[in-house]
Amino acid sequence: MDNGTNDWSVDWQNYDWTEVDKEIEEKSPDATEIQSMPKEQFLEYLAWMGENSPELLALADRMLKLERSGESPEELERLKALWNHITGND
Repeated sequence: MDNGTNDWSVDWQNYDWTEVDKEIEEKSPDATEIQSMPKEQFLEYLAWMGENSPELLALADRMLKLERSGESPEELERLKALWNHITGND
């Protein structure tokens, strides 16, 4: 990963998340490790998102905090719907 020149290891704009999504759906909510995407690659994705869509990164951070804390499930569902709308997954 070379953030200085924006040479990403994959085309994040068109990345196929099928395998990652499938694995997340199959694992328990407490799972902390995803085998279909190495940690370094995920960190690269977060860096890419921070450069290209900081508002989505902030939204993802808020959703993660709500999910982990268990507070305000209604807000979490609203933010998930917003995420899906913004990313075209609705």
